[in-house]
Amino acid sequence: MSKSVGNIISLTEGIDRYGPGTIRLFFLRAHYRSPIDFSEARLAEAQAAVERLQAFVRSTEHLADTSESAAAVTDEARAQFRDAMDDDLATPRALAGIFDLVAAGNGHLEAGRSDAAAAARAAGPGIGAGMGPTCTSSMSWRRSLRGGRTASEMIAMTTSNCAITTAR
Repeated sequence: MSKSVGNIISLTEGIDRYGPGTIRLFFLRAHYRSPIDFSEARLAEAQAAVERLQAFVRSTEHLADTSESAAAVTDEARAQFRDAMDDDLATPRALAGIFDLVAAGNGHLEAGRSDAAAAARAAGPGIGAGMGPTCTSSMSWRRSLRGGRTASEMIAMTTSNCAITTAR
């Protein structure tokens, strides 16, 4: 695998092509001590997963979180997330918990229980904060870098020479 053969893309190219959320999710789906099986299909799966998360947020953003069960749902989801992260940084298990929460929220929406769906959505931001900042596009990601003195900029500087190897 080499750049001259054309089976490597830079991190910046990957972000431009797939978006920062997709790249982040792609890497978080594998445990840090496990090899990452890179392929265009895996990136497409990560992109679809990001779109599922975004669709859930869009479909519930108008709902008011008024149920008393919201605190219980939030506390339980955060505890599961924290347990996974405390267990040797088990990001795949932590992400599974987030997607379980989204699936439950979508089920509540379909059943007409908007308060329970809003509770599921309310749990999300507190959980996802552990996964780093989110950007809606590569342009907003780049703008955040130009602002200077942010954690994102420091991470970008340390990863600017990273590459993603593609299977060809």
